[in-house]
Amino acid sequence: IMVIPEKGADSVVDSSTGPPIDRPSTSTAGTSQATPSSQGSLDSQKDDPNEDWCAVCLDGGEPVLCCDNCPKVFHLKCHIPSLSAFPGESETWQCLLSTSMSGVTSNIQVGDKRPHCDGLDSYEQMLMQRILLELYCQYEPSLHFREVIPADNLEYHEKIKRPMSFDMIRQKLAS
Repeated sequence: IMVIPEKGADSVVDSSTGPPIDRPSTSTAGTSQATPSSQGSLDSQKDDPNEDWCAVCLDGGEPVLCCDNCPKVFHLKCHIPSLSAFPGESETWQCLLSTSMSGVTSNIQVGDKRPHCDGLDSYEQMLMQRILLELYCQYEPSLHFREVIPADNLEYHEKIKRPMSFDMIRQKLAS
């Protein structure tokens, strides 16, 4: 079946069932909070450069924090590293994906194995957090790697002796 629009018809389908309803935005918080005005709320929502769903979990529920440098939004608990509170209205905030890593990567030694140490230095920690956040933001491809495979999956655990997941890596980076 091919649908051919009539001459002069809009190319956008209007699926609304009535006039637009003014609703205050509760999906964003922080400095880039979207608050539609009483007139033209649909226009301001269309003009909002930020995404509608958390970049990690793809859920729009709960307040999300908008990055001031990119269109991504995050729940406080979803961003890596997790955030304890929303920044103040006058504060700017950028997600780790918008943070320049040039200074971080230039301070990491490559080549030789590093001597045994107790953990990651701050540069390595930040780089690992960034890589993990990038992996989480690849929602569909990362789904199978987010959580540990349950112990009752014997076939898996026979082959994988020390299972690892993104959630486990995240816990290790947080401690």
